[in-house]
Amino acid sequence: STTHFGMSTPVLNEERQAVAYRVAAGARATAEAAERRAAEAAAARLLEAAEPEELLARLAIADVRTEPAAGRALSLLRIPFLFERGGPPATRLLDRRRRALPHSWLNLEPLGAAQAAELWVLLELAPGELRILDLESSGDAPPQRRAGAASHLANGRLRVEIGETGIASLRFGDWEVGGSEFLSPFLSYEVGKRPGARPRTFRADPFLAQALPGERVEGLSRARLASRIPFETPDEEAAARLRVDLTLPDGAAWLVADVEIAYPYTAKRDLLHTSQQKLRRYLDRRWIETGPFPLTPRLRGTRDDPLVVWKHNFLGVTASFPLDYARINPRNAELDAFNHQITAGWVALSDGERGFLVADRTDVRTSFAFAPMRLREIDGAQTVSLNPFGTYHGRQLAYDHLGGNGVGTQFTTLMSSALLPNGPSYNGARERFSLLLAPYLGDAPPAPLRADAETFFHPPAVLVRRDGEIQLPGDLRDAVDARRVEMARRKRGPLPAPLAFLANPSDAAVDLVWDEPDDARLTGYELAWRPRDTSEWKRERVARSDRHRFEGLVNGRRYAFRVRSLAASGASDWTETLEVEVGPVEFVEMTDPLSEAPWLLLLRAFWYGLVHVFTTG
Repeated sequence: STTHFGMSTPVLNEERQAVAYRVAAGARATAEAAERRAAEAAAARLLEAAEPEELLARLAIADVRTEPAAGRALSLLRIPFLFERGGPPATRLLDRRRRALPHSWLNLEPLGAAQAAELWVLLELAPGELRILDLESSGDAPPQRRAGAASHLANGRLRVEIGETGIASLRFGDWEVGGSEFLSPFLSYEVGKRPGARPRTFRADPFLAQALPGERVEGLSRARLASRIPFETPDEEAAARLRVDLTLPDGAAWLVADVEIAYPYTAKRDLLHTSQQKLRRYLDRRWIETGPFPLTPRLRGTRDDPLVVWKHNFLGVTASFPLDYARINPRNAELDAFNHQITAGWVALSDGERGFLVADRTDVRTSFAFAPMRLREIDGAQTVSLNPFGTYHGRQLAYDHLGGNGVGTQFTTLMSSALLPNGPSYNGARERFSLLLAPYLGDAPPAPLRADAETFFHPPAVLVRRDGEIQLPGDLRDAVDARRVEMARRKRGPLPAPLAFLANPSDAAVDLVWDEPDDARLTGYELAWRPRDTSEWKRERVARSDRHRFEGLVNGRRYAFRVRSLAASGASDWTETLEVEVGPVEFVEMTDPLSEAPWLLLLRAFWYGLVHVFTTG
């Protein structure tokens, strides 16, 4: 729900969102079909060699970077496998010359009698290079690894100390990139009795290092950390649950952080009005900011020598801009949120002598503006925090250096829903993303690091021949996901009913909207409705969704509606029954859809103007 580089709104227009989903899904389907045709055409040529008896899988790996200036890059391959009986056996990974390559089996996950696991291998690839690898059973017993929790990771270039703050220290040679303040997950939420109260910032509990039982590691080191972000709500204490896996490959100048966060679902009591009645929804406006993995590297700038943001765009252009906002207007020495980079994979921050690069991985979670930033100035020194896949909110840029008294800014902030925090869209959500974290020396990121970041963002193409069948990584992930769903549907207990149920009447129609409960057993919904003056309910079953439209109703007549969840094992309780009168919407609110009446907004803007006049003369 982020748009316009920092301007946001709690939810998007659902009709536009549906169109965007259709366009994106169509583009993805076209790309997947093209990928599969290319795979089928290449399979016979690339994977036709005779297979040894002990072969588990044959892998064809192709670098797919398109920039001619790109050099060799370290590519981290992560290939999912599903083993129907037990976990992966003892294996060896061989190239065409039968040379053994370091590889690891990570993220082991029991799924009934089966087990999912990921094959990780680090390869150095030139642009367009093709490699064929054989994954064979060694015939030995799988090696056992101690399941103790790691206290540090090191590879000769980077050293990571694990502590209560997660990453207690990150060192790159002699440079302390970040100490106990480097990683500081948080959540900002309004706890006051009324919406609009000053939000409180809640920090993560101390991280606990966890064991990684069963993982077989070669050529890298690993640590798993877990924490929670507890916060107060009007009903009870809630908590976001956070897990971070840190992986440091041997010989790499970067660290990989795999982050998973589950935000709790809090009660939604605030009604989102829109110019179209059918798009109304409930939400919890108290959510303001989320920071699942915010990073503050030890880089310092000044107004005369500001920090610099480096970025790489989708046209292959690497450029930069200085954070010299205070030179233009001293009131902008600190910015609560800025994100000006159209980012194809990575963004970096530099003080001219040292820098810190962050990249995302497109096959896990990606966004062209994935790392909003926050600028602070203390005693003349600049610091910047990056908040990958989180959200910042606060004061907007000041433009009084162009003239004016600031009333327009205040009025726009009050009137525009685009300037509201988009924290409510994280309510009840789950996020999983993967980051490459890379300190470096110099101003611009060096070319080898940029090549590594690009191939991290867009990993090499992979073909897998297993048991005589050609598969793509997506096929392998789908098999694992299907088994996860199968296991989750074995859950016992009552099926939860839909949440935040609302009926939106309009001209000869009613739109029912709700939040889907988080339960893998869910297969669809049963809707029931009747005119108020009749006692017989009509029913209809629909597939999984979060809205349904009834048309052809009679204006001026009242109708009752309710809905319940369906699963193979039965149904949930019904939601409360809602009664509405069908008819055209006569009043369209022209102001901020979540705020007060228009006259109150105008009064506020007038008051801000008076305050500005008296305080500035």
